[in-house]
Amino acid sequence: MNKVTRPSFVTDEHLAYLDERKKDGLPLHSAVPSLEIEFDIFKQQSKEILGYWMASFSERQRSK
Repeated sequence: MNKVTRPSFVTDEHLAYLDERKKDGLPLHSAVPSLEIEFDIFKQQSKEILGYWMASFSERQRSK
């Protein structure tokens, strides 16, 4: 399995925020605008954060 490379701007706070959304059962289709608002970032960064979160989710859960 290939390890996913984490973009330099992705923080632990971003990942924890998305983990909480998933845990709370909130829809991921609204995660991009939520990230934009919550972290005051641009849409493209939000998309990349969500993409990394999705690609690395299983790997990160195994390492907990």
